Amino acid sequence: METPEDRRYLELHDGHATWLPAAERRFLTEDAVRAVTIVGTVDEVVEQIREAEQAGVTELALQSPLATARDVMREFAERVRPAL
Repeated sequence: METPEDRRYLELHDGHATWLPAAERRFLTEDAVRAVTIVGTVDEVVEQIREAEQAGVTELALQSPLATARDVMREFAERVRPAL
């Protein structure tokens, strides 16, 4: 079912950049995700963070759907942070 036009803006902001509406999924490729996010295995994430640091990035924000946020933060703290 398509979202009525006068409510579509709510759908765009509801996920706060953590998911895409079905109509926009065709635009998202793996290359596009990797170009604008840090994603991958622990080793890949650590490498990407180090590359970002070398490029001058001083802050990162972890963002995930609310339903998985606690697990994402815990996994980052337990697996990624110690590897940095």
